[in-house]
Order: sequence, then C-alpha cells, then structure tokens
Amino acid sequence: ESRIRSRAGSRARVLEVACGTGFTTLELANRGLRTVGVDMSPELCALTNAAAAHFAVDARAVAGDGCALPFADGAFDAVFSESFFEHVYDVDLTLREQARVLRPGGLLLLLDGNLLNPLTLLDLLVFYPIRTRGRRGGLRWLLTKRRVHRNLYGYLSRGRDEDVKTVWWWRRRFSRHPELRVLEIGTSAPDGHPGVPRILHPFVGACKVLAEKA
Repeated sequence: ESRIRSRAGSRARVLEVACGTGFTTLELANRGLRTVGVDMSPELCALTNAAAAHFAVDARAVAGDGCALPFADGAFDAVFSESFFEHVYDVDLTLREQARVLRPGGLLLLLDGNLLNPLTLLDLLVFYPIRTRGRRGGLRWLLTKRRVHRNLYGYLSRGRDEDVKTVWWWRRRFSRHPELRVLEIGTSAPDGHPGVPRILHPFVGACKVLAEKA
C-alpha cells in the first residue's frame, strides 16, 4: 500500500491479478484506493463483489485470464500480484500484459515464491509430493527446467504447479523488458522481517519486484 501510494497517489487505480477470495483487493479499497481484481474463478469473483457491496468499498472483481487481461491499454496506475507468476508458463507474455494495462509511469509490484527460502524449499521437496500423491514435487521435479506446462492454477489440497524462482532469475527476466524500468528487486525480508541481517535477505520472505512502466 505504501509503495503504491508513494508512486501513484492516494486514489490510484489498482489492479490485482489473481485476486482469489479478494481479501487484498477489498482491503486496499477500504484504505481508499480504487481497486479491481481479476481471477480465473467466477465463483471467487462473485464472492469478492458480494463482499464489496456488503462493506460499501470501491472494489470489484472480474473473471478473466491473468495472461490475457480483459482491460484497455493504460487503464491502471498500479498492477499488483502475489503468488501468481509461479503458476504461469509464459512469464514474458504475462509481464507484457501487465505493462500494457499500466499507464506510462505506472507501478508494477509483484511478490512471488522464493526458491532460496528454506521453508519454501522444504515444502517443495517434502510436503508438495504428499499433497499431490507423488505427481509433483521432490528433487527430480525441482530440478526440471520448466515445471509449469500451461497457464493453469491447481487448488489447495489438489496441489499447485509451483515454479518458484530466485531474485537473480527475476533480475535476468526483467532485463528482457525495456518497457518496464526496475526500481527494486529483492525479497520481502526488509518489510516483513526488518531485524534479519542484510546478508540473509535472499533466503527470507518472497521475491519482490517493483518496476515502472517506461
């Protein structure tokens, strides 16, 4: 919220990609931002819209494909996603889509899985195979170059096509996108765990990227 306000203003138009149950979309609206969520599940979008009406906040959710956003060019001041890109096959396509719907100077903010986080790595190696009954996860799966084969989410106990990356992977990926000027690449450690020594930041929290549309 603070990053969005500082770059886009207190009444910024914000898109959350893969908004799920709408908690973040609704809370940002409750704090004065004008928010729209997009999710592949019509049922979750209906839940978000019902909650927005109940609490009288300026938010709505639209069922749609996060890799082919159903919005006009330059429609938003900021685009936010959390735990979305780890389910995406064509990351470059999705970054271009998010840049497309941003106005010039708009902010892109993403939080995604961090492969170097010991808790995430433990989940992928041990608990993910248990959740998916051996279909995914484990060392062999983890070493596969590309683990997500199509732009599709799994759900909770059925497992998820998690293809989490590192900060250095994101740095290389954004170098392919001159339309997005990187402001910050790191992890969420300074925000969520301010007492952690700087040398440990790559291993704590999620990968975090802030970029500005050129």
